[in-house]
Amino acid sequence: MAELRGEKVLLRPLAADDVPRLMEIQAQPAVARWWGAPTEQDLREKVDGTEGVVPFAIELDGEVVGLAQY
Repeated sequence: MAELRGEKVLLRPLAADDVPRLMEIQAQPAVARWWGAPTEQDLREKVDGTEGVVPFAIELDGEVVGLAQY
């Protein structure tokens, strides 16, 4: 899977090391309100490819700030 680099952000393949940070982001009330509270298993299934989606970590200045998938 390729990386997509823009002027400000990088979309790169989701990795297992991203799961704790994404758990923090998705647990925030403003995010959980739209997407529900994630489970670690859900995110790990995205990493493993068993959920049937193609996931990308979104990085800004080297820090994971979100998740995009198709």
